[in-house]
Amino acid sequence: MSSLSTAEKTTDLVRLRRWAMAQICRERAPDRDSQQWLSSVPEESWRMFLILERCASPLLAALLDAQTAKNLPAPALSLLKHEAARETEGVLRAERDARWIAAFSRETKVRPIALKGLLPAMAEATPPLHLFDVDILASAADEKIISQHLKNAGFSAAADNEIHHVYWAPPPGHLPIELHQTIFSTGAPLADDAWMRVTEVAAVPGMYRLAYADQMLHMLHHALVQHTDRHVRIRDLLLMAWVMKEMNEDEHRQLDKLVDALPSGEAFRGLLQFAKGFADKSANDEIVDPYEDDAILFFAATILSQDSHIWSGGPPLAWQGAASVAAGRNSLADLTKFASRNPVTGIKAFSSLQRKAPLAGQAITRVGRAALYFTSATVGSPVLLAIRREVTRRLNAPFSSR
Repeated sequence: MSSLSTAEKTTDLVRLRRWAMAQICRERAPDRDSQQWLSSVPEESWRMFLILERCASPLLAALLDAQTAKNLPAPALSLLKHEAARETEGVLRAERDARWIAAFSRETKVRPIALKGLLPAMAEATPPLHLFDVDILASAADEKIISQHLKNAGFSAAADNEIHHVYWAPPPGHLPIELHQTIFSTGAPLADDAWMRVTEVAAVPGMYRLAYADQMLHMLHHALVQHTDRHVRIRDLLLMAWVMKEMNEDEHRQLDKLVDALPSGEAFRGLLQFAKGFADKSANDEIVDPYEDDAILFFAATILSQDSHIWSGGPPLAWQGAASVAAGRNSLADLTKFASRNPVTGIKAFSSLQRKAPLAGQAITRVGRAALYFTSATVGSPVLLAIRREVTRRLNAPFSSR
């Protein structure tokens, strides 16, 4: 990939996103042009796409079901199978950890509430859906008891955490666990009526879940509000589609009411509508991805982050932050404020200073982070927007293989 321009690499990733969505939705068989193009995609583009979109298992299942997997280049198919196996391994670990948590929750009378990908993992959803960690919601009282069990089992709590959860690093053989106080990354508390709608997971007694309407609200918030550092992934859509299949008509109406009550309801409704269409495999209309422009920016930001040597002579720009501003998912003021709240750093000089003088070191690191993100957004956003224009031109041009 190193010999290709950022625009060329990004174009490959966007075409892979389009193609994967069509295959997963069983929209139609690939045409000759797409087959010719697939054979020219570098293996590194495939690898980056699967890491960013996290949809290897559903994509492989769709290709096998349509008997088109054999049409992929051998290295791409091998990589797809490898990533699907990794996803399956993560799901099996999550299911095992959930049963362990359920066992001590029955003894201690606490209510650990499974969030996001843990629900389909416990339901043994086929194909499995990617998850990187286990997300658990608990009341303040229950959190103390659950935390003690995690500590006793060899998990260790991170010192620096977001305001809505504590990250627990795992011992070998387990997944990380994020123990939530609320489902909202802003720190806003979960509504009392949502706590009242919590029910036990039938397949795993001792584990609980939110009502599906509340679960969907959480995932909409997760995709649009919490993670302004990335686009709406295919994995996000797949997870929403799984939950919507479990919802009845009353729950859909309840979700509509919850969304309508939000200041950001219009954006939430847009994602909800797209996820519903994505889940409807009977639809034969061409997929129109309203989040493709955002995806272009974040794909380009990821590529530029990896190719940080082009900014030799100083620290690499925070490209994901620049992409969030360019996409309109973050304001420059909010991004800078976010950076200034967090003393975590990968810069050795700042880390060393924090060890030697914790208070002064943290203050200097916060100012340094804020300055880096501000500079990244003001310098990087125009670069990313220019790349997006070039990628759009390439996507609209007649197909030609490299």
